[in-house]
Amino acid sequence: MWANKIQIPLELVSGEEVDQIVDGKRQISQDIVDKYELAWSVGVDYDAEYVGIPPSVFAAPQYNLNPYLEQGVFNPHASQLNDMYKESKGNLLLMRIMSAAEVHLILSEAALYGWDSGSAEDHYNAGIQQSFNAWGVGGEFGSYSAPYNGLESIIEQKWIASWSAAAESWFDYRRTGLPDLQTGESAKRAALPLRFYYHDSDEISKNKVNANAAITKLEPTQYKGNDDSNNSAWSKMWLLQGTNKPY
Repeated sequence: MWANKIQIPLELVSGEEVDQIVDGKRQISQDIVDKYELAWSVGVDYDAEYVGIPPSVFAAPQYNLNPYLEQGVFNPHASQLNDMYKESKGNLLLMRIMSAAEVHLILSEAALYGWDSGSAEDHYNAGIQQSFNAWGVGGEFGSYSAPYNGLESIIEQKWIASWSAAAESWFDYRRTGLPDLQTGESAKRAALPLRFYYHDSDEISKNKVNANAAITKLEPTQYKGNDDSNNSAWSKMWLLQGTNKPY
C-alpha cells in the first residue's frame, strides 16, 4: 500500500538482442542484461510486482534497465510511491504526533529493561497489531510472523511502524544501532550519519564563541573522514558519547 506496483515488469527470455514489450512485460535476453550490468555495475530485478532501488546505488536513475536515463524521470521498472501520497487527504493519510504502535513498542523496550511492570512481548505484539490497524489491515495480524526476540525485534518493528515518521527511526538507530542498517556503494562514508552539521552562515558565524565551544565537545568517530573539524555528521553528540552506539 505504500508503493505502487511497477508499471512494466522485466522478463528474461532466450535468444539474443531481444528487447521488446509483450503483453505488458519487457522481454529481454541475457546479452542485453550482461551489457547493462557491465555498464552500470548493478543487477537486474525481475520481480513482477515491486522493485525497490537499493540505498546509495551508483546508478539510481539507470536502475533496473530504466530506458529513460535522465535524472529524475519516471522509471517503469521500479516501484513509485503510492499515488495516495499525491492527495491532500485520505483514509491512510493521517497526521499523528505519537501512534499507538509507537507507545506499545516504547513500553515493550521499557519492560525489557525492567522499567515497566508489563510484559515486553505483550507490548511488542500489541505494537505490531496497532501498526497493522493504522494501515487498515488489522485483520492480517494473525498471519504475520515476527517472533519476539528482545531489543532487535522491538526496534525492527518500531522501524517498520514508523513509516512516514523517518526522524523517529533515525533517533532509534542512533541510540541503539538497530536495525543493522548498511550504507550503499556510493555513500560518502561507510556508516549512517548521526547529526546535522552546524551551518556556517546560518549558525556558526552568528554565534562563533558558543558554536565553536559546542563543536569542540562533539566526539569524532572513525567515520569523520576528512571533515575539517568535529562539526561532522559522523561525530557523536553528548547523548551518544561514552557508548558504542550506533557504532
